[in-house]
Amino acid sequence: MKTNYAKLRTRFGLAFVASTLLFIIFSLCAVSNLFILRSPSPASTVAPTHNPDISPTDGSEPIPAPPLSAASPSDTFAILASIVAIGGTCLTSLTTLVGFLITAAVSFRQERREAKVADLERKLQEAELEKQRLELEKMKQERDQGRDEAGYRQ
Repeated sequence: MKTNYAKLRTRFGLAFVASTLLFIIFSLCAVSNLFILRSPSPASTVAPTHNPDISPTDGSEPIPAPPLSAASPSDTFAILASIVAIGGTCLTSLTTLVGFLITAAVSFRQERREAKVADLERKLQEAELEKQRLELEKMKQERDQGRDEAGYRQ
C-alpha cells in the first residue's frame, strides 16, 4: 500500500516526464517549421512567365523565370541561432529527464532495501520477544514448582 508521499511522487514523476516529452515534441516541430520554404510575398512576385523552351506567338523574347532568392546571411544566422537554442534547450531538458529517472530509480531501490531491512528487524524483534516470553514462562513454572516444593516441606 502506497503512502501519500509515494503517490504524490509518482504523480509528479509522470507529470514531469509528460511535460518534458511535450516540450521536446514542440521543439522539434519548431525546428521543422524553420525549414519549410515560404512562398514569396505578393510584392516580389513577377508576372506569369513563359517557358523558355516555348517561344511566344507574337515573336517577342520569352520572359525568363525569376531567380530563386537565396536566404540572406542574417536569415541564415537567425535560423542557425534558433536551431542551436532549441537544440540546447532540448539537450538540457533531456539531461534533466534522465537525471530525474535515475534519481527516482535509485530512491525506489533504496526504499525497497530499507523496507526489507525494517521487515527483517521486525521479525528479529518478534523472535526475541517470543524467546523472552518462553523464558518468562519457564521462570514462572520454576517459581511455581519451588513454591509447591516449599509448601510440601512445611
